[in-house]
Amino acid sequence: EMEIPTKPNNLKRAKYSTLEETLTEKRLRRLEKNRLSAKECRRRKKEHLISLQNQMTNLEASNLQLRLKLKIGEEAKQEEAKEVEEMKQKLQDMVSNNEPENQISEAMEILKTKYADYGRDRTTASIYHLDQIQARKITQSSHLKDA
Repeated sequence: EMEIPTKPNNLKRAKYSTLEETLTEKRLRRLEKNRLSAKECRRRKKEHLISLQNQMTNLEASNLQLRLKLKIGEEAKQEEAKEVEEMKQKLQDMVSNNEPENQISEAMEILKTKYADYGRDRTTASIYHLDQIQARKITQSSHLKDA
């Protein structure tokens, strides 16, 4: 019978085992580091997206305000004044032509509804625009809560 030395094989296995454990530890550390980097990248991306959404909401609100300013700007005032004068002239013509009183009243009601500061058309437009601004603010705050 031949005796097989066991120590050298055991040493090789021990060295291989230690090397394997070292590589496994390095691999695990690398994987963990990669996981953390990916998590941080996703967090930064989400923050950037929220920032862009907030910027978009602010720009939309600003755009709406600018459009409202244009609507009530000098040109709009001149156009409205012209329309009011035409309506007044129409009323004067109706009175001169002895039109029925109910028709004159209807025309006056249209004039009030359309052009008075407290008229239905202006009130409705104001409510609509305020609702639009409120909806944008709610959307913006819900995006912030999701963050």
